[in-house]
Amino acid sequence: MEIFKESFLYLEDARCEAEEVARDLDGIVMRASVSCSTMPAPYDVEKWEGTVDAFYVYDEDKNIIGIYAYVKCMQQLQQKLPQFAFLDDYNGGESLLDGRNLLLHLKTGMLIEVVYRGDVRLGADAYFYPFTYTDKFGGIVRFVAYVHPSFYLDLEQLNSEEIMETLHASAEWFICFCQAEDNETDEEDNE
Repeated sequence: MEIFKESFLYLEDARCEAEEVARDLDGIVMRASVSCSTMPAPYDVEKWEGTVDAFYVYDEDKNIIGIYAYVKCMQQLQQKLPQFAFLDDYNGGESLLDGRNLLLHLKTGMLIEVVYRGDVRLGADAYFYPFTYTDKFGGIVRFVAYVHPSFYLDLEQLNSEEIMETLHASAEWFICFCQAEDNETDEEDNE
């Protein structure tokens, strides 16, 4: 016998659908809160973490004939976040970040600023990573990525190797951004 399976964003919708199927097929409805890892196919359980409230519809022989799930957990594969994101404080008024490159490392919350190498003086205790970018004209642009001083209080939770790895990754991410910007201006020039 085919088992009907459907997932809903709202608990009430899942319950109503399960009750309707139970009425149509002379079944009974039972509610259970189950681990995502125990949900039967065709649910893509590797995409989910946490629990699911499911309404199981049984026939008179206690066979499952329907599963109507209210998914209250995070979709990992469909809602991934990037490793870094630019910060922007634009709200229609004056922007404190205008012309600045502030990156947020989403995993640690580390705030990283990328500047031209000659534009900043860093203290002896600063974490920084110098890098270069070759622009579309062959010019070499010298940058430095450094941990913004506002984050220093949280640095004790990370070791220096993790901090330097994150700074290196931020430089690679920023270079990819610069390459994309160069490619976009090339496309605009060709139009």
